[in-house]
Amino acid sequence: MAPSAVKKQAYDNAAPHDRQLQPSAGVLDDILGYKLRRAQLATFEQFSRHFHDLELRPAELALLLLLKRMPEAGQAELADLLVLKRANFVALVNRLVRRHLVLRTPVEGDRRARKIDLTPDGLSLLSEAEKRQRSYERKLLEKLGGPGNRALFLDALDRLIEWD
Repeated sequence: MAPSAVKKQAYDNAAPHDRQLQPSAGVLDDILGYKLRRAQLATFEQFSRHFHDLELRPAELALLLLLKRMPEAGQAELADLLVLKRANFVALVNRLVRRHLVLRTPVEGDRRARKIDLTPDGLSLLSEAEKRQRSYERKLLEKLGGPGNRALFLDALDRLIEWD
C-alpha cells in the first residue's frame, strides 16, 4: 500500500492518471512557455507510469541518485542541486526516512548537522529505479527523434536553465 503522502499527491502537479491532458484547441499552440509546461506535465505523467509501483516522485528519485553518486554531500548542497527550499528538502527527506530508504546520522564534530545515507532498502529500490530511469529516458528520446538528438536537447534545456 502506498504511503498516504504519495497516494494523495499527483506527481508535481501532473494530471491524475485517469485524466488525459486537455489540448489547447490551437489557441495557445504557438506560445513556447505554454508548450514547455504541457511538455513538463506529459513527461511527469509518463514518469508516474514508469515509477508508480515504486512509489517514487521525480525529486525523490533525484535525491536517491545524488546520495548514491555523492555520498559525502551535505544537506545544503543536496538541496541546492535539487533546487529546493530547505523546508521542502526536509519534507522530501522525511518521506524517504519514513519509507526506510534513507537514514539521518549525526555528523561528527557538529551536533546540529545530519548526514543522509541510503539504507539497504534504499539501495535495493534505487537499483530497480535506475533500470526504469534508463527505459524512461529511452522513451523520451524516441519522442524527441532518437538518441542522436539527446545532446542537442540537453544543450537547449541548459540554455533555458542558465537564462538570466
